[in-house]
Amino acid sequence: MEVVWDAPEQGYKKINVHCVVVEHPMPNGNLNGVASIIRDSSGENLWTALGSLSDLTEEQAIVTALHAACEHAIAKGWDKTHIETVSPRVYDTISLPDHIILNDDQVEVYRNFNILYANNFKEGLTKRKVACVPRFMNQTAEFLAIYGLKNITEFGVVEQPIAGLGFHLARDMGKTLIPPYVAVSQILGDGEVVDGPPPPKKAKLFHVARPPMRAEKGKEKVYATFSFNNNGALHPTAVKLLDEGKLTRFSEEFAKQVVDLDTAVGNGIFARDVLHHAMMGTMKSIIPKIYVPKNRPVLENINGLMSVEQVLVLMGFDHDSAQATQSSSSGGIV
Repeated sequence: MEVVWDAPEQGYKKINVHCVVVEHPMPNGNLNGVASIIRDSSGENLWTALGSLSDLTEEQAIVTALHAACEHAIAKGWDKTHIETVSPRVYDTISLPDHIILNDDQVEVYRNFNILYANNFKEGLTKRKVACVPRFMNQTAEFLAIYGLKNITEFGVVEQPIAGLGFHLARDMGKTLIPPYVAVSQILGDGEVVDGPPPPKKAKLFHVARPPMRAEKGKEKVYATFSFNNNGALHPTAVKLLDEGKLTRFSEEFAKQVVDLDTAVGNGIFARDVLHHAMMGTMKSIIPKIYVPKNRPVLENINGLMSVEQVLVLMGFDHDSAQATQSSSSGGIV
């Protein structure tokens, strides 16, 4: 069965160490937070150190914090120590020093750590265990590292109580219950207010005169300069032109159930312009600007084309002139 913290054997002191690294500097300038804590088999906190070592890498910071804890253990005469870390690199280097090739930035911290162990070794008394544990078994050290990252700019021993540390120590020993869900409710109107502030003064309300909705909409002003505007409604003649479909030959928009008068049907010409000129009888002024329909009739469907006489009439020529022009143009065809 997994536990959040495995108590050391009788006579051993357990050292947990952890380091937290951030990508961007904290408001206090810290780039990392590191912590180490020593406890006995009863879970009692014997020594705590935390803070920031921003000039060191994560591995260097872990070994430095571990070095400080081991130095304190030697000073106290604690010959049996059990070290736990979540860093596989630190675990391998300490456990197998003869098989790990160190980089230049690792030599100094590991050299100092090994010298401390070798020069203070006691035959038959000094015993050291090293373990690499999962992160959830090192949560107390991680909590301290995060606290140091946010609040302490220099690594050092902390003797005063740290908020929240007692809960983590008790949880590691199984002496806490599942945190209850605290329901926060507002108390409104309960109790009596003594010497409260005076009530606010009554605000005077003013009646605001608003224009009627019809005037706000301004329907009579829409298309005010167009001939089909009849006090905000379509003129009966315009309605008749749309219902009879007489304007569909100029644009497919007029064949729709709902005609959008703002639709472009030519080069700078809109459906509203076609309807306006159709009522005014001045279609000849805008016909050259109207778009050519996309569905042009094929040559086989010649019956769908307009005759020359119809085109000339639409362009403003009278009926007799149109016939004369058509006759002269036909006479030149062999």
